[in-house]
Amino acid sequence: MFSLQRQEETLLHLLVHCPHTVAFWNDFWEWWRKNTHIALSLTPTKVLYGVIDNSRFCTLLNLALLVASFYIYRCSLDGTPLYFPVFETELREKARIEKDIATRNGNLKHFKIKWEPLIRNKFIGDVDI
Repeated sequence: MFSLQRQEETLLHLLVHCPHTVAFWNDFWEWWRKNTHIALSLTPTKVLYGVIDNSRFCTLLNLALLVASFYIYRCSLDGTPLYFPVFETELREKARIEKDIATRNGNLKHFKIKWEPLIRNKFIGDVDI
């Protein structure tokens, strides 16, 4: 559980250096490696600002980082412990919403390309590649 700080909290500490957050990012790293078969170098810069490169899953990674960072922030406000399965549930919900939008717009192919590693590993159900 996050504890109250006597000094002002910084984003760098909250999202990168806090011991609770370090454990969460270790889980994230392992989850990403398992689902994409890519050993991510998760630096403070990537956590805070995202990734800008031409890698295949850059957009998906940036969304996952953003959802994770917002989840950490909300937990810090509520004083609740970080629980990686809650992050996974929130990311699945984002995928469900994107899938619904893509289906309505006739652009399911783009959705499948973006979410392919998570569809392939059954992280997201009810979608065929």
